[in-house]
Amino acid sequence: MKLSEDDVEALLHRAEAYILNDDFDSASADYSKAFDASGETDKRAAQGFQRANKLRQNAKKKDYYKILGVSRLATKKEIKKAFRRLAQEWHPDKYKGDLSQDDVATKMSAINEAYEVLSSDGKI
Repeated sequence: MKLSEDDVEALLHRAEAYILNDDFDSASADYSKAFDASGETDKRAAQGFQRANKLRQNAKKKDYYKILGVSRLATKKEIKKAFRRLAQEWHPDKYKGDLSQDDVATKMSAINEAYEVLSSDGKI
């Protein structure tokens, strides 16, 4: 990248690396720069730009499955088991770690919310 800031292939590869590291803003910038450097003809850059923006929007949403550490195909039994394990670990009265009580309470409320949503019949 130091040799040629406008190398389309290098920009596309770096944008993919940014996506793998969840840095969607930098990925969008590199895709946009690659699109401009290609004379606005590279479809990969245009598609990558759209994908990076979509991933950025989705990253703002809560992922209840990720909070509980279960797959999207998890059964209610697996969800309940994960919830109980996390509740024991993060309960504010039982937590022994470096985080403040406020952080632990926030984490526990996220765990409770995730379990409440995923254990209901209308899974997300």
